[in-house]
Amino acid sequence: MSDPAVTGPAFEIPIGSGSTAALRVEPGTILAVCSASATDLGAVLASATAQVERQPNAPSRKPAPVARGAAATSPVSAASARLAVISARSGVASGFDLIENVFLGRVPLRRLGPIPIGIDTKRMRVEAARVLADVGLDLPFETRGDQLDELACLRLELARALTADADLIVLDEPTALLDAPAAQPDAVGDAARLLALLGRLRDRGIAVVVLTQRPRQALTYADSVAVLADRREVARHVVPAGATDTDVEALREAILRDMFGGTDDAGGRSVDESMAQDAPPASATLAGAAGAAGAGGAAPATPDARGELLRVRGWSVHDVLRPDRLVVDDVSFEVGAGEIVGIAGLRRSGAEDLLLSIYGRSAGTDATGEVSVRGTTAQTDTVEHAIAAGLFFAGTPHQRYRMQLLGGFAVPVSQSRVRGLASFGLLSDASEVPSDAERGTGAKLLGAVRSLSREGDQGARVLGLLEAFPASERQVLFLLEPFDGATPAERDSILAALRTAVAGGKGAVLVSTDTALLLEHCDRTLTLSEGRLTGALPRGTSLAAAGPLLAPH
Repeated sequence: MSDPAVTGPAFEIPIGSGSTAALRVEPGTILAVCSASATDLGAVLASATAQVERQPNAPSRKPAPVARGAAATSPVSAASARLAVISARSGVASGFDLIENVFLGRVPLRRLGPIPIGIDTKRMRVEAARVLADVGLDLPFETRGDQLDELACLRLELARALTADADLIVLDEPTALLDAPAAQPDAVGDAARLLALLGRLRDRGIAVVVLTQRPRQALTYADSVAVLADRREVARHVVPAGATDTDVEALREAILRDMFGGTDDAGGRSVDESMAQDAPPASATLAGAAGAAGAGGAAPATPDARGELLRVRGWSVHDVLRPDRLVVDDVSFEVGAGEIVGIAGLRRSGAEDLLLSIYGRSAGTDATGEVSVRGTTAQTDTVEHAIAAGLFFAGTPHQRYRMQLLGGFAVPVSQSRVRGLASFGLLSDASEVPSDAERGTGAKLLGAVRSLSREGDQGARVLGLLEAFPASERQVLFLLEPFDGATPAERDSILAALRTAVAGGKGAVLVSTDTALLLEHCDRTLTLSEGRLTGALPRGTSLAAAGPLLAPH
């Protein structure tokens, strides 16, 4: 895609703190980094974030360009680049205007010799006008951060990177909050505009790294796609210039195989062939879910055949921090007596939000839809009402929202306080920045206090709740990430207790990031992507077959 006239030494970004494995990216190229594991992508983001914090005011150390065809030079650490990181947690200050946001943290000063004598406002206006024009942000300088939409915020952060003379920019799923899926050739939306801007930055010689779980979209803008697993690069696919639709589809299948474990039989079926053979009948799978009609694999008994316990219809939930955005979008499903239903998804899939919002509105805001238990409409707007309706919760919900304090402290906030604090702009979403990216004395002290104050073993606690469920009067068990922190023995005990719980005619919904486990142990596994239901797979479906449904974009 790119053909810069000159090149320089490649940059290397460690895949996690202290890791010897690193991603290599060439100047003037876009590298998309895909992984089924949010942990792997988070490790790269944390490594890049830590590097930025170590050199916030360092002078540019851009390597001298080397003519194409000259002898290759050794790659250099990202520390040798002027590095900018743009994560899902916005770096735009809501009360600052455009110029103040462009120079946030690095205001230029007027000097009398070596003595600073004030802020160089003239230079700020001139440079801001230049970089804002470069990124296509045509708004009055007085525009505040809280008046910008998602695309404008991203343009503003890219403008800030240009004022710092960045030669390496790392972005975390930058199109996640934008409106149009740029993977669609005819889409002319904010995502397409952003990706076109990244292409222009690449053409200026800047190296761009995009962390993403959207392999189909990545093939529309990247020069190459790296796939990570277990904090190492397991494959890299070059996107040829002028690639045909057939070429792109073959690359997408190869990337999905690398992300989700490859073919799993001697015949070497393609991802879509595996999907077609392993999928349930078309009536059990959403239309368009990778051609999922087929004869292979018996479909599980339907809730009607077993006796329906839980029915959810048209369930939608909005993001607390971005109320105009849906984190769960019109999801419907049923759970039958004696049935275990899994819900699988990658990061930002909405799986956790779905479960917690049904159970007492414990996630998200402005939930709409209908919940019924044993054919009767149920009120689940509080935990007390959810319990009274017959729902039972066990698992490890993460403290998602935090209030940032001085000294690096990030204090978890209960769901009941989220809405009020969000209205004042005091909250951040902890899921959007990996925990090891957080630095500061306060963060370390708070972590030490938490480690000392943990009571009991997490796996044992979940197991105890599971064992109590069959004797309770409640009918449907909600299990959220029950294997977090569990030993292998505890995991086996949890699965055995789960089977015992539903054997008596009760039902269970299990949310886990371990999709392979869900496919092995659940009667049906629903797949979510960006808040939307993309498919329903029977027990025994291969992980390769689930890949296109987990990462359809």
